[in-house]
Amino acid sequence: DRFDDIVWIASEKNGIDAYNYKTRIFTHYEHDFSMQNNSLAANGVTHITDDGKGNLWLATYMSGIDFFDKKTGQFTHYNQSNIEGLVSNYNWYVMPDSESKIYVGHVTDGLSIIDLNTKTALNFKHREADPNSLPDNTVTCIFKDSQKRIWVGTRNGLALFDPETQRFTNFKHN
Repeated sequence: DRFDDIVWIASEKNGIDAYNYKTRIFTHYEHDFSMQNNSLAANGVTHITDDGKGNLWLATYMSGIDFFDKKTGQFTHYNQSNIEGLVSNYNWYVMPDSESKIYVGHVTDGLSIIDLNTKTALNFKHREADPNSLPDNTVTCIFKDSQKRIWVGTRNGLALFDPETQRFTNFKHN
């Protein structure tokens, strides 16, 4: 965590832990069925990243994306029930791009870009006949480089995404 003295640890089935390395104290967060809207959406967390302001975004394996406001301790859930057009709640990766755009890499359903202002999703999938589509529907990582290019890692190659044209340039090992 670049804002606090904390190392965040995601787990496959047991939520997340925050280890404060100055105080040597662990804080555990998990899904609480008695307060579903104010707890972690699911205990399977596949990726954690910050928003550049001290808060966290979490990809869950089966319950969408969570935003964690560290000041209030509140989780906000983004999933198929409240994001129109979102193709899947099964995710490997999340990358906030701006105040209102979140890139999501799905387990088997490609890439989605969630617009937080309109609560809608734009989805991209591999199409066999289209060389400018994703190289595969399993998106394992997303990265925005210093030139503001969006790189998408899949299990079948790397793609450079152009948000203006909504096309991909694919890079595969021969």
